[in-house]
Amino acid sequence: MIRLISIAFLVYIVQGQDYLTCLKNNEAFAGLTNQDAPGNIRGPPGYPGKRGASGDKGEVGEKGSKGEPVSIEDSGFGVNDLITLRRQLDEVMRTNNLLCKVVGAPDVSWYSPLNGYQYKVLSSTQSWEESRRLCQGLGGDLAAVGMRNLTMREKIANALVHSIPYISIGMSDIAQEGQWVWVDGEVSTEENQKWYRGTEPNGGRRENCAGIGWPSPFPISDTLDYSCAAPCHALCEKPLPNPCG
Repeated sequence: MIRLISIAFLVYIVQGQDYLTCLKNNEAFAGLTNQDAPGNIRGPPGYPGKRGASGDKGEVGEKGSKGEPVSIEDSGFGVNDLITLRRQLDEVMRTNNLLCKVVGAPDVSWYSPLNGYQYKVLSSTQSWEESRRLCQGLGGDLAAVGMRNLTMREKIANALVHSIPYISIGMSDIAQEGQWVWVDGEVSTEENQKWYRGTEPNGGRRENCAGIGWPSPFPISDTLDYSCAAPCHALCEKPLPNPCG
């Protein structure tokens, strides 16, 4: 009996020393033992072990359905509402297009006969080619659109051409003899041109440019052919400003 008590006391002392040693080393005393084998530490029941490796990812599930489309009735916006909205949008677009067709005021010193263009007679005299270059430098060209309509031609000439015998306009047969073409590419025809008394053009290869003049002796609405090198005034034409750019 005395021997058993002594052994128990000795075990108590050893374990107590171990406990004190853990406290001194600032370690947590968790009641771990290595009773099974040296180096095989086993905790008491309920003590958490090391976390195991992550498991494999599971299979990707099937995609869910996209759901049923929302009907117009479900949205609270009926077919009649859509029709009304479309009509309103069309009206806005028409109004916008009309506003963009409204042209601005002509430039200072330019004349507008309300045909979408403005006109100016150059005070200087020069060849037909030089006149065209000057008109292009002003943002236009020698008059062509306003000259193809005889009523408009008379209106423009009566407003701008005063006692000027010859004024260059935008037509010539420089590219091909006898083939008169406007500077914007439109070919001269009986419908868009009127030569003086049916006798013009009569200059052949010597006179390849066109012009109009004050009605003495020629009517202001009639066209003449003359030498492209002859120094003449020029009638420039350019579009009126567009507010929509």
